[in-house]
Amino acid sequence: MYYEIDIIEYGGVEQVEVKEEKTHIFMALATNAYNEYPRYMMFHVMPNHKANPIKEFISSHMVLLSNTIVSCDNDPSFKWLKDVSFFVLELSQLRS
Repeated sequence: MYYEIDIIEYGGVEQVEVKEEKTHIFMALATNAYNEYPRYMMFHVMPNHKANPIKEFISSHMVLLSNTIVSCDNDPSFKWLKDVSFFVLELSQLRS
């Protein structure tokens, strides 16, 4: 199984006097192999862009097997993925 995960930030306008909060949406695309059309897509509104809520959501809603490959960017909220037993590809590794 191959996952592409990321956080989408939607909305929010930053002006001098007014700063609107952005909505953080967790996105996961699941395929059988790299660079295939997604078989499954998952979107979930997150309370913030921090590692703990993302880790809790992934742990309770996604199946991560030993042969699972996860692709993500260098976002600090995904750094904990390197500590678990499956293989993690960062976008910089995919481009090389």
